[in-house]
Amino acid sequence: MAAHHYLLLLGTDTDDESWLRQARIRLGQSGGLLRESKLVHGPSVVPGDGHRYINQALLLETVQPRDELAAFLKRVECDLGRRRDSANYLIDIDLVAECDAQDRVIWQNPDKLAHALFRELAGQVLPEAAVLHDME
Repeated sequence: MAAHHYLLLLGTDTDDESWLRQARIRLGQSGGLLRESKLVHGPSVVPGDGHRYINQALLLETVQPRDELAAFLKRVECDLGRRRDSANYLIDIDLVAECDAQDRVIWQNPDKLAHALFRELAGQVLPEAAVLHDME
């Protein structure tokens, strides 16, 4: 089976980095973590949201096609305590882009990179990601 490379953004609205560590462990079970950005602690990027967050970008290699990976990500969030009916969340994992083996983007969700912080984190693991939001 061919390997797929995916750019993911992780976040937690706690000040406990262990939620991201647990998510990385679970994600590693589906393949290999090729690169990780630094962890960034800071206020929400959403105006009026008083929460503080920890965010990180990852580049994951797995044999799972995108639709299977998306379902797996939702299971990981649920297993780690994410509840869709809650304003707070312990873990959020967003599928941002799929790349080929040479890190060329072949699919993207540009809405996930609308904020400069997320573009910066993505650029740490996938240099092309810094300009993803401009792609058509």
